[in-house]
Amino acid sequence: MSRNGKSTAFFEASLLGVARRLGEPVSYGEKPALVHQVVPLQSMETSLTNAGSRVELGFHVEHAAFDSPLRDTFVLLFGLRTDHDGTARLRLSDGRRAYRASTLCSREILRRKVFDFGLP
Repeated sequence: MSRNGKSTAFFEASLLGVARRLGEPVSYGEKPALVHQVVPLQSMETSLTNAGSRVELGFHVEHAAFDSPLRDTFVLLFGLRTDHDGTARLRLSDGRRAYRASTLCSREILRRKVFDFGLP
């Protein structure tokens, strides 16, 4: 396992060790590997994908359409690239807290068809 010719085995093993303490690491979907190496590509800086680096992706849910009891409980992130400019940001929110704080009326509104999304 390498990233730009450098071994990432130690970091991947560390991440999987933490994951194993939290539960059973699983992978499913388009990329079956337990550890996904997300590397920005110079030719895709402005793409709204994991290859982009200069576009804010906004809020999203990992595997939003995976309606199953096996749904993610944790998503672990581990950065190997230095943020020389100190501009990288990561915002996290717990949807369960937002749901508990919402009203019945707002939940009904959010269930309307207008909020359906197309799967990739």
